[in-house]
Amino acid sequence: MPTAEPNVQTAGRTSRIPDTLEKLNVDPGIVIDPDLAGLLVPHAPHELALLETSILADGCRDPLTVWKNQRILLDGHARLAICRRHALPFAVTEIDLPDRDAAVTWVLTRQLSRRNLRPIAVAYYRGVLHRLTVAQLGTRVDLDPGQTDRSAAALAREFGVDARTLRRDARLAADLDVVAESLGDGFRRSVLSGVAKLTRVEIAALAAMTAVEQKRFACTAGRRRRTKPTPPKPPTLDIAARLADLWRLAGRDERSKFLELVGIDNVLNELTVATKRRAR
Repeated sequence: MPTAEPNVQTAGRTSRIPDTLEKLNVDPGIVIDPDLAGLLVPHAPHELALLETSILADGCRDPLTVWKNQRILLDGHARLAICRRHALPFAVTEIDLPDRDAAVTWVLTRQLSRRNLRPIAVAYYRGVLHRLTVAQLGTRVDLDPGQTDRSAAALAREFGVDARTLRRDARLAADLDVVAESLGDGFRRSVLSGVAKLTRVEIAALAAMTAVEQKRFACTAGRRRRTKPTPPKPPTLDIAARLADLWRLAGRDERSKFLELVGIDNVLNELTVATKRRAR
């Protein structure tokens, strides 16, 4: 992946990140790319609240990262939204990248450095990177047939997994991208964030459906999430156990009177049968 020395733009000139952000531009015309933004795991509401509190108190201390010359935002979407909402200044770091695949690779590698990613998000990002690597090598005619396998093995070692896991991740990424084409980037982000709790098998099955079936599934799942769970029923009184307790506590006269009750034999027999049935 290409590397470049990051520059920080401040009020029309290039310099190091200053200790204070008072003289930085409020908004130097940064572009939000919907496809790149759709790959990101959204922050939880409490994380956004904490981030906004921090920025309002101390300013936006971490610079935003943009693709040089393209002015496309690569990192810092939540910070940019907060700064724009409150007209706050921020620093910008520019990264020089050769093409869009390199931009996607940079974004996903950055995402994988986050510690709070869910396992399915980690697997998806690995899968996308694997598919990008295979696609890039497939367009070259100067490589031997084994180069793709060697590159995949090197990528697997980098992530600390085996090649088989990386291939499974690539299938997951392909399936989820297929579903996102009909249900939108919001659905993909809900899966990556854990809001939509789907397994690999369920995502693969969803990808095999038609677009109409996928939308029907999404509507049904949404209704299930909005439906309030049925409260558990209160525990029923074990009458047989209660009668046994009363029998132990009763004296001789009370027991005699109890046995003289009309129909008590039938009641006791029914309770005995019911107790045996539950025990099975």
